[in-house]
Formats: sequence, structure tokens, C-alpha cells
Amino acid sequence: PTLTWPYLQSATNGFGATTTFAYSYKWLSGATGTDPACPGSSTVGTWSRQAVSSRSENPGVGTPMSHTYIYTTGPNYYYPPGLNPIDAEYRGFREVQDTDGLADYSICAYFTTGWESEVGMPGDTLTGHPFRCEWFESTGASVKRDATFWTWRFVATNVNFVYPWYQMTFYGTPYHLVFFGFDLYGNNVNQTEYATIYQPQRVRSTEFYPNTTNWIVGL
Repeated sequence: PTLTWPYLQSATNGFGATTTFAYSYKWLSGATGTDPACPGSSTVGTWSRQAVSSRSENPGVGTPMSHTYIYTTGPNYYYPPGLNPIDAEYRGFREVQDTDGLADYSICAYFTTGWESEVGMPGDTLTGHPFRCEWFESTGASVKRDATFWTWRFVATNVNFVYPWYQMTFYGTPYHLVFFGFDLYGNNVNQTEYATIYQPQRVRSTEFYPNTTNWIVGL
């Protein structure tokens, strides 16, 4: 179908560099409607998203760059219990591939909704946060892979403070491990980096002095 909604086509800065976007329709899997691009069960409502399919950057001086995007799963929606499906909350795409003009690419996966079986964690609590990103050369050889493990602290009903627990970065066989620590106000107070699980390489601690009397909102 043709694009009928408002969308950003291009942007030019004061130095003459221009970024141009192209879009494609993405339908909710299993949706139904009159458009042939949207087949599926009549029990699922029709939902569509205009997702960026490519981004071209012309710096004005230098080499233009381009990126294309492939959305392998999604768009995903959360259906609040007892509410009409028309009130479904958009939760994004679970996995996206970004390919540059040299054919190098990355694939990143995100929590959206429901139980995320790959890592065994609740997507609705962690929605929007990445749990896996991997970068590849054009040959398909993996260059780097990040695996981020998240946790959360209950604040109020349907409100949680989400923060990274630890992150593993792989460069082929060697890996880099980082553990994070946060205080009750959400500040990153310590970060411990490991070459292996038994050998800490570097520990960074940060001390904060909260001025609670001038706070408008606090955890």
C-alpha cells in the first residue's frame, strides 16, 4: 500500500548534509483486512506500522553512507486483559537487521511482550531493552556479540525500575564481562569488569550525594 500518514522524508543540516528515509508497511502477523498484503485470521484486528526500510546519509563533503533495515519479527503488541483489542499497546519489533553500504551488518533482538524464551525473562517488564546484539562482516563472520542480562526493582503497581545486571561481550572466543550495581535512586554506583569470571580487571565506584529536598520526583 502507499504511504498516507505523515512521515519524515529527509532532513538537511546547516552544513549541507542530508539524511533521507524510505519506509515500508509492516503488518501484525495474523492480522486480517481488505488489503492483499494483510491476510490472516478474522479474529485478529488489522494493525500496520510504517517502518524505516532504508536511511541514506549524504555528508555534502565525503563519502555517502546508506543503511537498510530488515524486521524479522513483529510488529508486536500487548493486549491489556479485558480491554478491546483496539487499545493494544505497540511494543516494537523483536529483531532487526541493519546492513550498511559495505554489506557489513548487525542483528539486534529486543524484549517486546510475553515471555522471551531465548533468555527466560518477561518481555512486558523489560520491553524495549536489547538482550542480544551481534555484528558481522559481509562474509558472515561474527566480529562482536553483546548479551545483556537485565533485572528490575518494583516501584509501584505496573511500574518497575529496570537496570542492567551484567553484560557479556564476545570477540570470537575471548569475552569481556561487566557487572553493574545501582543504588536505591537508580544511580550506577559500581561497575566491575572481568577478563574471566575469576579475574576482576577493573572496579569503578561512584559515590553520589542526593539532594532530596530539591527533588521533584524520586524512586
